[in-house]
Amino acid sequence: MSTGERGSLAGAAVHRSDFPNSDLRGKNGTATGAPIASRVHERFRSCPPNEVVRAAHDAMLASDWDRLRLILHPYLHWTAADGSRLRGRTKVMDRLQNAAPPAEPVAVELRDGQIYRWQEPPNGRFQQQ
Repeated sequence: MSTGERGSLAGAAVHRSDFPNSDLRGKNGTATGAPIASRVHERFRSCPPNEVVRAAHDAMLASDWDRLRLILHPYLHWTAADGSRLRGRTKVMDRLQNAAPPAEPVAVELRDGQIYRWQEPPNGRFQQQ
């Protein structure tokens, strides 16, 4: 089949502007469909970074995994005290659920109001007692 018979293959692509009243449009390119998670996510978006870190660390200490999941970015980069690295919220959550809570981080990066990078102090230094 030639492109002349059916039009340009590129012309067949559907653009977001084709659905001006559609619920399919995401905010900042994110997927929609989780209104409760979106409200919690928006709450943390406007918080100062130290409050987001405190909320995440408190959730870890309390084993509040549902709350923590909303605070951690899906593509999270985690550096443990021993220097090992994990990528992805699911892998980090699994580690946290099966280990002692980490110390507060020495470095953190936020993206879209969620924790994107977390670096534990080397060898557990600076842990709260």
